[in-house]
Amino acid sequence: MCPMIQLNQRALRFERCFLLDCSRERQSRSGGLCMLWREHVDLSLISYSRNHLSFGVESEGDDQRWQISGIYGWPEQNKWHMTWQLMR
Repeated sequence: MCPMIQLNQRALRFERCFLLDCSRERQSRSGGLCMLWREHVDLSLISYSRNHLSFGVESEGDDQRWQISGIYGWPEQNKWHMTWQLMR
C-alpha cells in the first residue's frame, strides 16, 4: 500500500481500505483510487475500473442498504463523454 494512503488512513482513524493502484500503468498519471471506511460499516464491492469504485453500504444497527460510487473522470476534453457514460 502507498505510504501516503497508510499515513492518511491512520491519521483519519479509518480501519478499512480498498486501494486500486494505477501507478504502474504507463498511460496513467495518477496513483490510483482509494476508499477508506470505519470498522462498523459493511462495504461490499460492486464494480471498479481505473476510473471508478462502486460499493454497497450497510451500517451496524441500520437495516437500509445503499450504494456509493467514486468517479475519477478523464482529464482530456475529447473523453468527457466517457465519464458521463460511466455515471449512467
